[in-house]
Amino acid sequence: MEAQQKIKLSKISIDGGKTMIFKTWIQQFINEDNPIGDLARDNEQDPSFPDSNSYNELYDYLYSQNASELCLLSFDKAWQLYNARQRKCVGY
Repeated sequence: MEAQQKIKLSKISIDGGKTMIFKTWIQQFINEDNPIGDLARDNEQDPSFPDSNSYNELYDYLYSQNASELCLLSFDKAWQLYNARQRKCVGY
């Protein structure tokens, strides 16, 4: 696997200006063969994964579940992509 992989972003529509929660947003990567795809699949398998848009709450949850360093780094990268996409969708 290459050190840096290109991650494709799907188009996301947000109804009525509502912010899509991270848990829903990351599902677009479920078929990706990279660490963010792994995080998406782990998220899908975990019914306790928080329905939250708080970086700290989600990071703390992953940490409390003994997530690996790679998982935490993948979450951080996914969060950056998520925030960039959210800002673009709401016009910031």
